[in-house]
Amino acid sequence: MVLSGGIVLLIVYLFFKDIYNEGKIRAICVCNFLKDRFYDLSVHKNIVPMVLQIEVNPFN
Repeated sequence: MVLSGGIVLLIVYLFFKDIYNEGKIRAICVCNFLKDRFYDLSVHKNIVPMVLQIEVNPFN
């Protein structure tokens, strides 16, 4: 089955949210998200990612 990136992201995020609610992890973090994708997670979900890690490269 092939899913679009947004659907896969939502499924994985919901999985991590369940693990977070069970107390098995202390934080949910995301990496290299664009502003609009991060906004979608923070507005539409009751658990906001605690860290947004971004790559800064002076050569790009």
